[in-house]
Amino acid sequence: MNIKPLLDWMIERQRIYRRRQRGDPPPWTDDPVMRKFHFCNVFRSLDRTTAWLVENWYLPNAMRTSLPFACYLARYGFSVPTLDEIGFPRRWDPARVLRVLRARRAPARRETICTGAFQVWPGLQRRPFEEHAVEILSAVHAARRSWSWQPTLREMCAELTKIRGVGRFTSYQAALDMQLSGWFRPADVDSWCSVQAGSLAGLRMVCPEDVTASGVAKIRDEARRALAHKDIMFRGLAMHDVEHSLCELYKYSRGGAGRRYRPNSESRRIA
Repeated sequence: MNIKPLLDWMIERQRIYRRRQRGDPPPWTDDPVMRKFHFCNVFRSLDRTTAWLVENWYLPNAMRTSLPFACYLARYGFSVPTLDEIGFPRRWDPARVLRVLRARRAPARRETICTGAFQVWPGLQRRPFEEHAVEILSAVHAARRSWSWQPTLREMCAELTKIRGVGRFTSYQAALDMQLSGWFRPADVDSWCSVQAGSLAGLRMVCPEDVTASGVAKIRDEARRALAHKDIMFRGLAMHDVEHSLCELYKYSRGGAGRRYRPNSESRRIA
């Protein structure tokens, strides 16, 4: 296992976060790749979208039965301004959401709907995006009553991907938010993660002998030991934090080679 490149990336990315939080002026790093490209935080909970969702959606609506569906809606790929305009789905109103999306895309506004990470399969691009989005969201909303109360992360992801149009990436992000929001406490939160194209590429760089969730667990344990003295947050490094960081390490390696990261056909998702 060659964990040093990942540890170096984690340390420097966390330093950038701390410097920005202190209000230090840019640049926050001397690393040329990190200065040129955007990378997510080591800890998913620190990312701006996640922090906004916790403050504006999850905490104020912690007792609502629509919370798990809201987690999927939140991770569909919409930008924060779009989510803010849609509002927390206390009641699912697909006609209203369709109007919001169309209004944002209208020539009079031309406002962004999704983040840069959102990908749609080429075969679905023939349909208006907003119609496709509302159709999938409505299908997820209809399926929510069949979800067991205390599934594992793996089971929750499997339930979501049964729905036509729901991809593995979004299902995993939504399931993590269901755990983050307190809707359920999955028994496998610290023993399983969904290893997908980007994180798989990073895992092959760090632990080629085990490119499964158990390999991610080995990296997590070693990273906790190696980094606990660097920042107190590293003591609570979770499986999903390592999985996300492996994806970012792969992006970093491509940036260092002068190639900007773009999701390939493996990592594209429907929703």
